Amino acid sequence: MNLVLLAYVATAAAAALAWAIARRKPDHRPIACLLTLYLFVNLGRRALRELVIAPARDAIRAQGLEPSAIPFTGWERVAVDVDGALFIAWPAGVAALAIWVFAKRRPWGVLLAYAAATAFMVATYPRGADLQRFYLAVELAAMCASLGCLLIWFRSREPMSLRALATGIIVSVELAMVTGGPYRGNIFLTWQRAQQILIVMFMALIAVHVASIWRSRDST
Repeated sequence: MNLVLLAYVATAAAAALAWAIARRKPDHRPIACLLTLYLFVNLGRRALRELVIAPARDAIRAQGLEPSAIPFTGWERVAVDVDGALFIAWPAGVAALAIWVFAKRRPWGVLLAYAAATAFMVATYPRGADLQRFYLAVELAAMCASLGCLLIWFRSREPMSLRALATGIIVSVELAMVTGGPYRGNIFLTWQRAQQILIVMFMALIAVHVASIWRSRDST
């Protein structure tokens, strides 16, 4: 099983377990929604790359040109914009989850920030080498918001719950992505490192969800 397929399987398993818990614990739905979002974001991005973006780049190479130097137009340009919007949906989702779970507020500000970031990305196409810096800026903003909410939760001395533990795992892994993951180099060349980190995250989420389901069965 290759790394990409393993990531899909782990994501789907974690999402399915989260939804199984959400059926009896409605407050766990944000976790299930975020994991489902990640699964569909990745499937959508892969479809765009395989069906639209990669063939367009191959056509440019067939003309003896360098794809990175030729801006896309038409549906290919739309596909690139959608791909970028999907890419930053995950860090935005993590920040929204942290605000919802730790700060106990509705994350409307994250939605507005996400819309503004997407509009900026579309308006400034093509970004070239600046695209990685833009993605890093989005990640850092999401991490600042998430860690701030985590601090609020610590100060509240609220007892640990399953959704708080799951959110903490997700936020911690995103922090690892920024500090020691692919963002330390070229994310477009070292994204395999991100896949490895995320697989560890999903395995941890699977473990805590299975443990929760097991304990609930024992208690009945």
